[in-house]
Amino acid sequence: MARNIKFYEQYAMVCQVITKPSRLLIIDLLGRNKMNVSELQEKTQLSTSSLSNHLNALFKMGVLNKSKDGVYAYYSLADVGLLKIIENMSKFVLKLSEHKAEYLREE
Repeated sequence: MARNIKFYEQYAMVCQVITKPSRLLIIDLLGRNKMNVSELQEKTQLSTSSLSNHLNALFKMGVLNKSKDGVYAYYSLADVGLLKIIENMSKFVLKLSEHKAEYLREE
């Protein structure tokens, strides 16, 4: 399938939104089960405003779903396939780290 530049512009936009370390942590946590803001704050140790900004950015991009249960807002991944992509990227990063360590030992 041939893709055009518009596709890659959108791809890059999504990557820019999800590749902040705190957002990757949030995605990883929500890949296990849905959580409310208090639970996420406890697990991430982010301030309320920082967590809120990250959640809003991920929600607006369509990465997260949000549902209400009484006074609590619960977040979950919109597509668990994203977790697979991040897991594969994590393996790739670890391989690169090993390769880089070997390269540095050789010099």
